[in-house]
Amino acid sequence: MRKAFNYYKGSGLSMYHSCDSSPCDSINPNLLKMHAHDSYEIYFFISGNCSYIVEGHRYELVPGSIMIMRPAEIHCLIMNGNIDYERISINFLTSFLNEIDPDKLLTESFINRNLGELNLYTPNDFPVNASGYFMRMLTAPAKESEYEKQLAILSYIIPLLYEIREVYLKKKLKLVVSEPNSVMLDYINNNLEGDLSLDALGGLFNLSKSQLNRQFKKLTGTTIGEYVNAKRLLLAHDCILSGASATTTSLECGFRDYSAFYRAYRKKYGAAPTNKTKAALRDSRDVTL
Repeated sequence: MRKAFNYYKGSGLSMYHSCDSSPCDSINPNLLKMHAHDSYEIYFFISGNCSYIVEGHRYELVPGSIMIMRPAEIHCLIMNGNIDYERISINFLTSFLNEIDPDKLLTESFINRNLGELNLYTPNDFPVNASGYFMRMLTAPAKESEYEKQLAILSYIIPLLYEIREVYLKKKLKLVVSEPNSVMLDYINNNLEGDLSLDALGGLFNLSKSQLNRQFKKLTGTTIGEYVNAKRLLLAHDCILSGASATTTSLECGFRDYSAFYRAYRKKYGAAPTNKTKAALRDSRDVTL
């Protein structure tokens, strides 16, 4: 049962706050599936018994934890128990920050790292209590005008992003090596236009199809086929929004069958992959595996 709800959605900026009792029964099942966004996400964990998987890396959450995900970074929630689950999620596009931060330093913690790396920030990481920024953002939807609502949220996002960047820079210095299992994920993400069939990957990593799927499912919570398809659709979505033709996009994103690409794209985004639907596509930001 949902006990509380607070929501704001503007053009390229949204904030979502909710609390679920008996969350294993009441929570949106899509949150428990591997999914990704076309926007940047800041997630604030208030209470519950949960973990988060991001690109094969598992993070254990404690109250006050902050998770950050960049566009196309696939993640999902893991429910470890039926305890009241409260959180705040903020999604935004960097267009809001272009004028004050043209060098993109405020999103450095999102961009300049490997997939699934340095996503978690706990209360002990911060010299000041970062939760205050989130709590003050909750007052924004009560403002009278859309302009004031958006301004209030941005006024707290900017210092929060700066605090996260400061902690990120310190953490990055201590980071020695990535987990070895990330080699497969790195290869897939760097070769989306190529052959990523089970036969090709099995030969590359010297694993049978069953071994490959078993290890990948254990690592990411999803199958190789679902992961590759989601990543290719996110890449295709960006290409279409940039003005590329659908036929060129399908080939450059690894789809060998245009009709299959067309059906998959329309199913995920609710619109055909044509430039004429760019405005509609900009409001379709999530891809669930």
